[in-house]
Amino acid sequence: MTSVLIDSIKVRFGDFEALHNVSLNIESGSFVTLLGPSGCGKTTLLKTIAGFTSPTSGRIVIGDKEVHNLPPEKRDTAMCFQSYALFPHLSVANNLLFGPKQKNLPKDEQRVLLNEVAEQVSLTSQLDKLPTELSGGQQQRVALGRALAIQPGVILFDEPLSNLDAKLRDSVRFEIRQLQKKQNFTAIYVTHDQAEALAMSDLVVIMNQGAIQQIGSPQEIYHNPVNRFVADFIGAANILAATVLEQTTTGYRVQTELGELLVESNGKPVAKQTYVFWRPEDMIFGTQDINNIELKVIAKTFLGNLTEFLLSPTASNQLNIRIQCLGFQQLQEREQAHCHIPANKIRFLAEES
Repeated sequence: MTSVLIDSIKVRFGDFEALHNVSLNIESGSFVTLLGPSGCGKTTLLKTIAGFTSPTSGRIVIGDKEVHNLPPEKRDTAMCFQSYALFPHLSVANNLLFGPKQKNLPKDEQRVLLNEVAEQVSLTSQLDKLPTELSGGQQQRVALGRALAIQPGVILFDEPLSNLDAKLRDSVRFEIRQLQKKQNFTAIYVTHDQAEALAMSDLVVIMNQGAIQQIGSPQEIYHNPVNRFVADFIGAANILAATVLEQTTTGYRVQTELGELLVESNGKPVAKQTYVFWRPEDMIFGTQDINNIELKVIAKTFLGNLTEFLLSPTASNQLNIRIQCLGFQQLQEREQAHCHIPANKIRFLAEES
């Protein structure tokens, strides 16, 4: 197992600073996902760890070795690319053994290693085939097996599932995660897919505009985002501007476009003028003692196990509120709906850091 320390890394391309003083401590054997929109700096950070991009300042330590000034081959890493980067003229076996052959590993050790890796990635029956004869999922497993064959401490994944269809993507991400747990290598995984990050990660690193916005477990990131960007980027969120009226014995009274609400958030508001949010699944049809709102159904979408509603205070209001409910709901478009937001499901948010 190998840890990774990223200490105050900056990367500048001319006048553009792609990474702003990024620091991150990755424990050995953990699965860490760098998540954010296109252009946020996550791939630049991955390539800097790999050695394909040189940092302007800062340092990178892999294991107990400073590597930020070393070439890629001198770092204890391997890369799984988005395009797979397989050699089309080489068989699966020779693709898997490309790294060990470059290292001049003895042939008997190569044979043992090939059998081990092929079994790990379920490709034993495909060793004589060319990459073009394989499915997308099998090609991705070849790319992963090729990385495993050089026995690195850290494997870097650059959006490896983006070329797969949705159902296959779910299957392969499960295989990658199970293999990572079994082999106990350190994984750093880049994606812009929120569901992928939540499903696979021990730790999620949210990035935007070259800076880290939040680091936390999938549960922490989803339920307790630190600012508006994270709340809006991870899953669906209802976000409202709010004015804090007073602190009560149980929480805070705030004024919003939906009227007055009671907020029983673990976090305190950062200012009198702030933001509150809640997830669509936290809002309930029906009324309680507090936080009752009357809304009109604008749209309704059946999603199998869920039904999602888009609602508004009035038919012409630009404010849209989302609710997700289990199963099928009888409410139809243009109907009035009485809704309730539990006070302990509402959270305060800061602006983007």
